Amino acid sequence: MVLDTDFSRSSASSSRAVNASGSIVVGEYLRFGFEGTDAFIWTRADGFEDLYSYLAANFDLRQQLDNWRLLSAIDISADGRTIVGQGINPQGCQ
Repeated sequence: MVLDTDFSRSSASSSRAVNASGSIVVGEYLRFGFEGTDAFIWTRADGFEDLYSYLAANFDLRQQLDNWRLLSAIDISADGRTIVGQGINPQGCQ
């Protein structure tokens, strides 16, 4: 799965949760020309990023996430190490 990560074309975003220190925010965003939402992560260090791309690049999860679509990050643990949300698996199940 390749995502267009030019966030200047994002039409709207919605924050869902923040970790205890306020250094990480998660939620969902809409992109012009695409159906539905995608999950995002915002960190103090790196700013706004697509969650799929962030996990693939920073935690070497590209193979495990292959053909998944992460729709929304709805919560994050206080320490920022666990994120929960909604996605669509390679078989098309939510």
